Amino acid sequence: MQVSLPKHLEDYLATEVAEGRAKSAEDVISDALEARLTAESQSRFWRRVEASRQQASEGELIPATDEYFEQKIQRIRTKFMPRP
Repeated sequence: MQVSLPKHLEDYLATEVAEGRAKSAEDVISDALEARLTAESQSRFWRRVEASRQQASEGELIPATDEYFEQKIQRIRTKFMPRP
């Protein structure tokens, strides 16, 4: 895969490698993409937490019963662990 980068990013990659903070430009790019994915995932998580808090403050609660969790487990098994 070939990627074109602005000069300032090319310079940044070269500096990271030259100063030993990364083994290669590919490592810098890979680390940056992983960090971005992690940040996006954390952002989605905290938005969901805040939405849940808002629902709870408005009285929109779901009882956390054994039956509720069993239904969730079955949905996950069906969706992500299909039987052959």
